[in-house]
Amino acid sequence: MFFAIGYEVKRLLRTRIGHLRLGEMPRGSWRPLTKSELADLRQSSSSRKTAKGGAEPRP
Repeated sequence: MFFAIGYEVKRLLRTRIGHLRLGEMPRGSWRPLTKSELADLRQSSSSRKTAKGGAEPRP
């Protein structure tokens, strides 16, 4: 996003992704999603409607 308008990101701290909160996870770590988190993601992705007439995504 910032690259598109000419800004350089020097630091990025992600605290959550959608409804998923990262909490105290160390940088570079990962964990499996819980059944509840998976269900929430599936629900939110299936209920979204695709916008019509928008621009094509760029690689």
